[in-house]
Amino acid sequence: MSEKSKKKRGRKRKDHDQACPNQNCDIYRIVNHEDVIRNGHQKNGEQEYKCNQCEARYNRRKGTPLGGLRTPIYVIVMAMAMYMCGVGVGMIAAVTVKQSIPHT
Repeated sequence: MSEKSKKKRGRKRKDHDQACPNQNCDIYRIVNHEDVIRNGHQKNGEQEYKCNQCEARYNRRKGTPLGGLRTPIYVIVMAMAMYMCGVGVGMIAAVTVKQSIPHT
């Protein structure tokens, strides 16, 4: 078997459309760079990413208006949809609090 025909072992790297959000990093805002890797999941179920250049850890919400929230994304979308349909804020709060409590 020649060198060119050898296949790499292991999983094929998947593109994840993520870039390092650290402004001091050499690969800041370079999408799909090989040093930005998936790094497990956070407690709320969000995929976590890690930059191997600057060691920054983040999720895809970083740098967005939803960046600091720990609420699952489906609860946020549901609350926004209810609001757009004219449901009152009190009712939205009552429904979404039940949805965001983790099941044990």
